[in-house]
Amino acid sequence: MVPTDDGGHIPAIYGDFVDVISKAKVEALPPRRSIDHAIDLEPGYNLPYGRIYNFSELGGAIFTQLRGLRSRAHEAGSWIWT
Repeated sequence: MVPTDDGGHIPAIYGDFVDVISKAKVEALPPRRSIDHAIDLEPGYNLPYGRIYNFSELGGAIFTQLRGLRSRAHEAGSWIWT
């Protein structure tokens, strides 16, 4: 295991990437650039609430399982990039 900047640890196989697997970097937005794009919505339009696409039955089951694994890892003091 390799220590990270936030006191956590990652598997040694990812040791070369410890500088990019940083909780501080994950929580920060990238700097503004001249090529930033915007999606202009029609005035007064509200985005719908909920998923924007449907999962197949298998895809939904896998997503639910991954969400549970992520939650348990977070409770154990680890974090998983999503």
